[in-house]
Amino acid sequence: MCQNLSYFAKNWFFRVKNNLIFAGIRLMQIDQLILYPLKSARGITVTEVAVGQTGFFQDRAFAVINSKKTILTAREKPELLKIDVTLSNEILTLSAKGKKDIYLNSREAFQHTIETSLFKKAASALTTAHPINNWLTAVLNEPCQLIMVNKNNPRFSNKTVEATPITFNDSCPVHLINNASLTKASKIG
Repeated sequence: MCQNLSYFAKNWFFRVKNNLIFAGIRLMQIDQLILYPLKSARGITVTEVAVGQTGFFQDRAFAVINSKKTILTAREKPELLKIDVTLSNEILTLSAKGKKDIYLNSREAFQHTIETSLFKKAASALTTAHPINNWLTAVLNEPCQLIMVNKNNPRFSNKTVEATPITFNDSCPVHLINNASLTKASKIG
């Protein structure tokens, strides 16, 4: 499914409640779109989203690394799931219970390249010296740093037929989950 969606999702625009039709065949109806600007933090429900070669625009464009320069995910650091995120006109806002909101202009803040890893695979990113790093360190209880995707040196998915650039997603530019899977998962967990 990953390679098929990657093929026709390039430069498309998804809208909630619209049917996704390809070659005259109804493939699915989109009930909800969730954008995750910060990997493993809470998502933002949107009614429409631009889709490009790397997936939803600004989806997983940011991540948090630890002192070992490894990208943290909710698997290792479930506290990430408590961070609320908004992104408007390049301004990234992070919120967490008991903490003052912090804002960052993503266009201006990221300047230095760093090599990091996600799931033991190399990734290039841009770092910032912004106070948001201290905020994340306090929320996550360990030294952390915010990073942004390095668009000049992207990661590539090994799950697609052709080399597909991706952001900090797990494997594919767009992840689709159907309602039946969500219902089944809620009964298990």
